[in-house]
Amino acid sequence: MFGGVPPVPANHTEGRDMHQRRVVLGLIRGLALNVTLAAAQWQYTDNKGVTKVMQFKVDIPAPLRDGAVLVGPTGVGKPDLSRGQQETKARWDAYRRIGDAQAELVPYKQEEAAAAATQRAKEAREAGAPRAGQAAVVSVAVSATVVPKC
Repeated sequence: MFGGVPPVPANHTEGRDMHQRRVVLGLIRGLALNVTLAAAQWQYTDNKGVTKVMQFKVDIPAPLRDGAVLVGPTGVGKPDLSRGQQETKARWDAYRRIGDAQAELVPYKQEEAAAAATQRAKEAREAGAPRAGQAAVVSVAVSATVVPKC
């Protein structure tokens, strides 16, 4: 017992099974930690005007980091947009929504303009018919603002 020989387990396969489990778990952990997608990258322009792409923003030289742009998808587990990029995205989304809303209102604005023109013509007829040889002038103003979708 004091000779340094460890006791043998009752079932010789217990030790082997535990060892195999540890090896498998170690491989799974290693694969899970090392497998990453290179979908999002940072793009920047160096002092000579050459555009370069790096995987991480830390790899970009310090004086050029502020001008770096994230290229690729964002989302869970991926770099997020910077504050300026988020503001720009929110502004463009708002412009798009405003344009969509105005485009949907165009038929209604045209109907209102036609109804107003009809009402003015009716009022002009009621005010007095033009004499023979005189032409009646009715002005119709139709305005519709169309904002293209972005």
